[in-house]
Amino acid sequence: MSLRIRPLASPRPLPWIAGLLTLLSLMACQSPQPTASKPLPATRAPAASSPRRSLPASAWEQEANRWLGTPYVVGGMSRKGVDCSGFVAQMYRTVAGMELPRTSRDQYRVGRPVSPDALLPGDLLFFNTNGQGVSHAGIAFGGDRFVHATTSRGVIVSSLKERYYASRLLGARRVLH
Repeated sequence: MSLRIRPLASPRPLPWIAGLLTLLSLMACQSPQPTASKPLPATRAPAASSPRRSLPASAWEQEANRWLGTPYVVGGMSRKGVDCSGFVAQMYRTVAGMELPRTSRDQYRVGRPVSPDALLPGDLLFFNTNGQGVSHAGIAFGGDRFVHATTSRGVIVSSLKERYYASRLLGARRVLH
């Protein structure tokens, strides 16, 4: 008597699992109806520099201008659609020549903590928008301005002085020095 081994049929996912996964991924980069943002002033291209050195605000602003208005897409990493952590990762790849982790929670573990009062262009900002820890990320231009991908308006520039962001800021990290 010989046994025949048959491959198992792939189970069909339950419809509620797909809905739950979509909901969880949307919670990863939540943000409110943000204020409108204007294009940033035109700036010169930055001089070539080491990928680990701090870069001027103009380098970040120039690349951000290319992304302004890009729609929010869960898991997106292109100008056709991007989420907050994908946007941060793409900005760092383009401007600083660095690869960052894909999720905002993993990005929060990169670099070293920095005071929000001492932000430099390129510092990473992290927010708790859903009551469950790190759920949103952006990039500082220095001062109180930062760029990020919102669920409602796509990629925009906001201010840390806005009550919504000020009350949800978890911290900032410096990846470049």
